[in-house]
Amino acid sequence: GLPASALRQKSPRLDAVDAAREKFFAGELEADALGARDWVTQEWLHFLNGIPKDATKEQLASIDAAWNLTRTGNAEIAMRWFLSGIRADYEPIRAPLEAHLVGIGRRKLVVPLYEELAKSPGNKAWAERVFAKAKPGYHPLTSKTVAEKLAAKPAS
Repeated sequence: GLPASALRQKSPRLDAVDAAREKFFAGELEADALGARDWVTQEWLHFLNGIPKDATKEQLASIDAAWNLTRTGNAEIAMRWFLSGIRADYEPIRAPLEAHLVGIGRRKLVVPLYEELAKSPGNKAWAERVFAKAKPGYHPLTSKTVAEKLAAKPAS
């Protein structure tokens, strides 16, 4: 959406995050060597937003063992981590994901997760059970949007 004449910003720190992510997913770097000990939230979000959609549960388990993202207290980080976990069918996220969906009412932090869960029949059934528990705490607009996402036909 930016015009071609807009100045492009460079961030050496985000470039380093990109490089670490690329090396990790290429199998050239261990998760505990990502250099993430001093990352701020924006760096974690950048890392998580770039996780390949075909990341494996083994790759996520390695990241989780090193950085304990399944138990993060940051809802923005959690949402992105859970999104990757759903895609990879990474089972250890289930209980924390449920707690997130029940305890967080912000539309932007729950709708993408329900949308991803609705893509497969097994995940969709689980999401419907969680939604039944979470719905009383949601704003009506959030409830309506989640219900629409869950009503969509899952991909086969």
